[in-house]
This record gives sequence, C-alpha cells and structure tokens, in this order.
Amino acid sequence: MFFADCKMKGKMVELGPGNYPNSEAIGMPNDTISSINIPKGLKVVIYEDNDYKGEMKEWSATAETGDLLVNCLTDVKITRTKNWNDRISSIKVVAL
Repeated sequence: MFFADCKMKGKMVELGPGNYPNSEAIGMPNDTISSINIPKGLKVVIYEDNDYKGEMKEWSATAETGDLLVNCLTDVKITRTKNWNDRISSIKVVAL
C-alpha cells in the first residue's frame, strides 16, 4: 500500500504484483507518495522517474521480516541532501 502522507495517512492505493510505469498506472498523482506498507511476501522497487528510470530503491518483506513499514520517505535518502519523499514516479511489485 502506498500513501500520500507520512505514517500511512492520506490517499492510499494498494498495488498487487505487477509493473506500474507512471503515476496514471499507479493511481496517484506523480511524486506524491510519502509512506509505504509492504505486506510480507512482496518486494517493492521504486524509481524516481517514469518507465523505471533514474534512481531506484527496493525493499523485501519476507516471512521472516513480516510486513515492512516505511513510515516516512523523508527518512530514506537518495543522496546526502535528497530523500525519497514525493519523488516516486514508477513502481514494480514482485511476489517473492
């Protein structure tokens, strides 16, 4: 599940396994995602640009880790001065 605000608040979309190359496919305006809840058994790969381009980051929620919560993407750095908040433009969700 992807949320527009930190701490799993605001507009939410739930994406099953698949490829989401742009905001239209994701179902949220571009660059508006601020928190993520990844159910166990899924891997999520986020990309800064459309069509899986630009910087990328991935998380896996396994049976061992359980659900994985990314409470606020301001805490997840791309570089020392840039974070992932409101920067996601494409997503891949993969069943583990």
